[in-house]
Amino acid sequence: MGHSMRGENPSHETMFSNLNRLDIIVLVICSLMFGMTRTRNKQKRISNATLPPGPVPIPFLGNTLDMPRKDDRLVVTEWGKQYGDLVMVTLLGGRKVIFLNSAKAAVDLFEKRSRIYSDRPQHPLISESVGVDWNMALIPHNEVWRRQRKVFVSRFGIRRVGNYKELQESMTRQTLHRLLKNPEDFLELLHLHAGQTIMKVVYNIDVESGNDRCIQNVLRVFEVLSEASRPIAHLIDSMPISTSNFFKHIHYFWPGVLRERSVARMRADTEDMLNVPFSFVKTRMAQGIHEPSYVADLLENQEAEGLDEELIIKSAGVAYAAGAESSAASTAAFMLAMINYPEVQEKAQAEIDKVIGRQRLPTFSDRESLPYIYAIYKEVLRWHTVVPQGVPRVLREDDTYGGYLLPAGCSVISNTWGILHDPAIFPDPMAFKPERYFSSDGELDLSLNDPERYAFGYGRRICAGMHFAENSLWIFIAQMLATTKISHKLDTQGRKIAAHLRPTQGLVSQPGPFQCSIVPRFEQAISLLVKE
Repeated sequence: MGHSMRGENPSHETMFSNLNRLDIIVLVICSLMFGMTRTRNKQKRISNATLPPGPVPIPFLGNTLDMPRKDDRLVVTEWGKQYGDLVMVTLLGGRKVIFLNSAKAAVDLFEKRSRIYSDRPQHPLISESVGVDWNMALIPHNEVWRRQRKVFVSRFGIRRVGNYKELQESMTRQTLHRLLKNPEDFLELLHLHAGQTIMKVVYNIDVESGNDRCIQNVLRVFEVLSEASRPIAHLIDSMPISTSNFFKHIHYFWPGVLRERSVARMRADTEDMLNVPFSFVKTRMAQGIHEPSYVADLLENQEAEGLDEELIIKSAGVAYAAGAESSAASTAAFMLAMINYPEVQEKAQAEIDKVIGRQRLPTFSDRESLPYIYAIYKEVLRWHTVVPQGVPRVLREDDTYGGYLLPAGCSVISNTWGILHDPAIFPDPMAFKPERYFSSDGELDLSLNDPERYAFGYGRRICAGMHFAENSLWIFIAQMLATTKISHKLDTQGRKIAAHLRPTQGLVSQPGPFQCSIVPRFEQAISLLVKE
């Protein structure tokens, strides 16, 4: 199969391509009502400055009609090709959104100038209506954020993440055993694996089914978070607070699942997701029968570390919600890559057989001895970008970059998908090529093109759970390659069923559904999984 068949279809449609005239009139009226909210001084300052280029705004509506309804990453990347590293759009209410389309711009601003680029815009659509202001990824860069991140890093940072390796190995073996027994259910089992691992680490709760109440809660809540973080959602969040309070109750304007669910239902899901597993841990501790977990550890040290219960609940919710969905997305992307690039799978399995053999499974102690497996891990992060558009930052004060004014209060978003598919850094970017991380003499070399530098965010807002995520994905890749063969599923005529990468929309992008075949690599593979 050629590379052109393995990637994505770059076609897209804009947000309001199917709106009728009445819809347009409604938007015009709304923009007239709420668009003139800037002060005269600010208007004068911006009008006299050189702002970043972008699609030409129209009177009253700005770039509302240009905002992508689907294929966000492709639309923004095309803007980057047309306008450059910085692309600016203007939304209803006059708020500016600037997309960063190069690695250099993202690093220069988000890392080198992190002091003024680490804040978050207000999200009345989800914070007030749905009640997810607990998520430290979305809250402003303030003392609440600092305390929550400090607690999270104290257990999931690089110094403590090794404590979970044994559990991650065990949970991976269990999942691989299930996959070989029930290969038709592989997508559901990948989600179950992610949820099981996080639930065990955070709450020490054993989850046996994807229908578990806790798993279903996190899926529903993350659907809301994902939709509300897309560029299209800025059309409501860009309104002044007084007017967004009105719009957040009119579902007509909400994207995706937010339009389909009541505020009461979304709030109930959020509260259940946070409180049900936490209450389980507290009850077990009161009975004296609990086992170690993230929450139990924090509760036991609550007084010594000066932690309040609300902080513990919220930090646990962050690990639970974000970790489960991103992990499932990456493992599915890995399997899809192995289907379409069998030569990569064969090369990786030859490395495992040479270094480890078939008498045991790879463990974390083997990581440095398996450079090609590590390169596959890196390429999975790049090839399918789990967070294609970074969570928006809000600029605290006026700044200049590349001769342009970036006005205070504007939202700034990294086009992570575009950066990780930039042919200047990653030649032939739509292809899955672990070899790109090796030097000409065959040594692993990530000095110039490490996708991890961009995939987990930047500066003060870099993903606090990145080391745990890396370990979870690496051990899954290594042990699955050691024990299984992943290939195209065949139809009734014996023909290969195509499996394309079709990323879903949202904050965390999943590979779209596909089919595959999973069989043991050798006769003892299943017994090896059970024995270990």
